[in-house]
Amino acid sequence: MPDLIIWAAGLTWADIPDHVRTAAGHRLLDDLGCLIAGVRRTEALAAARVALSLGGPPESTLLGGADGEGPVRVGAAAAAFGNAVAMHALDFDDTPATGLVHATAVTAPVALALAEQTGASGEEMLAAYTVGLVVACRLGAAVPHAFHARGVPATWACGTIAGAVVAARLLGLDAATTAHAGSIAASGSSGLLEFLHTGGSTEQLQPGFAAHAAVVAARLAAAAPGRIRAPLTHGGVREVGVPRCGGGHDDPRPDVLPRALARANLGERADAVLAALAALPTAPDVKELVTCLA
Repeated sequence: MPDLIIWAAGLTWADIPDHVRTAAGHRLLDDLGCLIAGVRRTEALAAARVALSLGGPPESTLLGGADGEGPVRVGAAAAAFGNAVAMHALDFDDTPATGLVHATAVTAPVALALAEQTGASGEEMLAAYTVGLVVACRLGAAVPHAFHARGVPATWACGTIAGAVVAARLLGLDAATTAHAGSIAASGSSGLLEFLHTGGSTEQLQPGFAAHAAVVAARLAAAAPGRIRAPLTHGGVREVGVPRCGGGHDDPRPDVLPRALARANLGERADAVLAALAALPTAPDVKELVTCLA
């Protein structure tokens, strides 16, 4: 996995083929629509209140604001948390079948929050988001459906690591420190799927937890480069989120996490991930958005 993260850290907007940019952009716009529709949902309103209470310097915009009445600036980690919950509140956001990861709901809020904090350009934000999207989906595909089989939400397990890569890029961390951020993030990438059995609404909160942890992990890596011990090995598919005590996955796909990735091959390697996302219907439609916003 470190090789995947190091590759992701060095990728530039110019390296990303046009059709990959387009597919990722469609997903981002689609999920921003989901966020707009979700800001007044109970879980999103609660998350916004918590984000406001966390305080911090006015680094980034919490799009729903207090009680869904308008944007307000809070700390970047708090903004990522609140916006991620709102984006996933209706559960319409993108999900590839290969890993069942709500990738955009974690990586986009992190990208938006950190880009605003750092004054990054639009291209830098979009490049970070696109790379994060690919990382999250490839991590999910490495152990297909194994997270859910063991009661762990793949969005949290994979999204936290991918979000940390996004945050590290926008903070300007080097490749080695970015890999370290991903390793730190992996320590906070877990969660439970009990809501499937209890009917609880904690599912809507999980992208928020992942986004918040991702920002904190990247900041920890920046604060103590290489000094917080959290190593991950290349072959550690189990370490992607399926714990060693669980015995690993019966059919891991380590080929999805190759030891070396050529930038020129991004289009070929990302196509399977982004094609799965692009094949999803645009959701929600206009009537659903109007109903949700009413």
